[in-house]
Amino acid sequence: TGWRLRPAARSDADALVAIEAAAFRAASWGGRAVAGGLDDRLVRTIIAEGMDGAVHGFLMWRRVEDEAEILTLATAPPQ
Repeated sequence: TGWRLRPAARSDADALVAIEAAAFRAASWGGRAVAGGLDDRLVRTIIAEGMDGAVHGFLMWRRVEDEAEILTLATAPPQ
């Protein structure tokens, strides 16, 4: 077993939306906001994925000049 970190791609949107919805339930941003973060040039997202390619969590942040802000951090529920 093991996992690795990698930058998110637009093709990861469905997995990130599902993880964010499971983690935050009623407080979830919703699919449009999570997926929109992947298209924002100031936002970066890194994914934790298993060796099988399954996404287990992610961190999304925004950097503007010399400041950075964590927007969301979520992990998938245990299987």
